[in-house]
Amino acid sequence: MDPLESLVCRMSFSGVPLGEIQRIVRRTEAGASWLRACLESAGGMRRLARRNESERRQGAACDAWRWTAAAYQAASFCAHFDPVPAAQRQMQRARRLARAAYLRAIALDEDVAEPVSVPFGDHPIHGYFRRPRRRGLAPVVVLLNGLDSVCEVEMHAFGAWLLSRGFAVLALDLPADAASASRAPLLQVERAAAAIASFTDDLDGVRPGARGAFGVSFGGHLAARLLTVPGAFRCGVAVSPPAWIGRGELPPRVETMLAWAFDATTGEDLDAVTAHANLRMLPKPHGRLLLFHMDRDRLFDEQHARAFVAWGGDAVTVRHVDAEHVGTSSYHQWLPFACDWLRSELEDGLS
Repeated sequence: MDPLESLVCRMSFSGVPLGEIQRIVRRTEAGASWLRACLESAGGMRRLARRNESERRQGAACDAWRWTAAAYQAASFCAHFDPVPAAQRQMQRARRLARAAYLRAIALDEDVAEPVSVPFGDHPIHGYFRRPRRRGLAPVVVLLNGLDSVCEVEMHAFGAWLLSRGFAVLALDLPADAASASRAPLLQVERAAAAIASFTDDLDGVRPGARGAFGVSFGGHLAARLLTVPGAFRCGVAVSPPAWIGRGELPPRVETMLAWAFDATTGEDLDAVTAHANLRMLPKPHGRLLLFHMDRDRLFDEQHARAFVAWGGDAVTVRHVDAEHVGTSSYHQWLPFACDWLRSELEDGLS
């Protein structure tokens, strides 16, 4: 699957309306840059959101602001087409616009999500909390970003599946801390595991201790890291995760995103990041991990899945899916199972 086809699948999954996706593709085929085409689409939906607000159609405005956020997030995929340092600035601007649009959406409908901050040293971890409609105490799943996903968009879409199963959802702005004016990227998320666990135990409607993690791509690596802290997380799901990040092994577009995520401005900075992004440096997991390996993954091949098994032993279960990296085009083949597996692992925490 080429980058354009993969990104179209991701946009569809994250909630960009089909008509807008088709317009973006037509514009790019006519010669417009991906960034310009997505920004034009986002601008049109932003105008729609404002018009709905002015006409006091709150629900319609909320929807349009979320679509706007998804289109701005799609604009940040420009690094896939133009992997140069300038793309990092464009990514950051697009992600901040996505966050601003999402905040407008949840201000109009408080049932969508609640902005929260997890206390953690001098740099709180920002995110969004969503609780299921059903009564009683619910287990919670913590969602972690990949290098080019954001909690306001793709993690919102993944969270919707978990909410439908009765989970509470906490989407965190990790690892890149894109929402902060003064960013504090965090690779070694295990350092924050206890703080995250304590925070979720105090959330209204959450059953203390019934806690899982979920991440795609690099977020799957982070989910595994959370499991290394005793008592913090019972289980996790990792989709297409890297067991390591090899300097020079990644396509330029991915290296650009990695550099942006961790503020790596030099080759030495990037070497420091990749040196720590390795399962071999981590303790064994204290919870079960379900790993989805996509058999047509061109980024992280089956060696990575085998490395996870070598690391975690019987605690790691691998399921294969005939799909591309992350498998957004085939989420119907694995995402329902992932949700049900989490529910099974946390069932003794259900009311």
